[in-house]
Amino acid sequence: MATPVSQETKTDLKDAKPQAAKVPLLWRQLWIAGLLTGVVWCLVIFAPFSWVIYLAGVIPIGGGIYLGRKIQGRALVHGVIFSLIASVTALLIGSVLVFGVNAKPGLNDPNQPVPSQQGNFLTVAMMIAMTLLPFPAYGTVMARRGQERTQAMRDEMASRGGQLERPGRVVSIEDLESLTLPKFGSWVAQLFRSNNFKLKNYKFDKDVIDLYLERNESTELWLVRCTISESLKPGQVQELYQDLRDNPEWHKGVIVTPLKVQEGARKSAKARPNVEVLDGETLLEMNG
Repeated sequence: MATPVSQETKTDLKDAKPQAAKVPLLWRQLWIAGLLTGVVWCLVIFAPFSWVIYLAGVIPIGGGIYLGRKIQGRALVHGVIFSLIASVTALLIGSVLVFGVNAKPGLNDPNQPVPSQQGNFLTVAMMIAMTLLPFPAYGTVMARRGQERTQAMRDEMASRGGQLERPGRVVSIEDLESLTLPKFGSWVAQLFRSNNFKLKNYKFDKDVIDLYLERNESTELWLVRCTISESLKPGQVQELYQDLRDNPEWHKGVIVTPLKVQEGARKSAKARPNVEVLDGETLLEMNG
């Protein structure tokens, strides 16, 4: 027997909103990336070869890219902490090298008077502010955004059940009949785009591809079903008609195939004003 729920409890449950789990900070990766970046950066800055100095900006970005590919979220927070760890590490190592062993940054001009230790330290501090503070965070954020875009594309492809492929050149019925389903669907989508339609979405479903199109001048929504498995049969027309009835927002449905259309399928389509069938010859005529 179910326990009755009071009105107050119902209100509380209705108002309660699920809290998104906060992504934890990856402190281990932060310390590893920050310390290594700071150490390698100092080796570059104090290298005796002046050309190595150009790596001073590349190394922090590279560390950010590494970190950005490891984290699962909160890219800016990770990037800022990473920048601070790398900057403090480089500042401490730079202080020891400048004041402890009188090391000089490799970017000093040999034709100018040798700067004092304070001058060398100021040069290192300025380079840290110019490279180690902004670049690690930038690399982290950019790398994470790239990961998110890639994952979004994978999720979108999974929701669609597949991906359209470039069909290549089609000039004859033989070319059209030789296309795989993803290539045929892409070719049909391009054909309708050239006839004043806009592709809104598409979805693979078993042995067909449904193209969801919008007619530009009237904003009518069309469902174009692509199939290459066999000659078009009346049952496929009936199935499309039923889908249109279940989704009244779609103004018209079209079944396209590079193969032959059975006479029964043509008659079935003619009996329904919002359904049309197109065979390969008709498609090539539309393509000009």
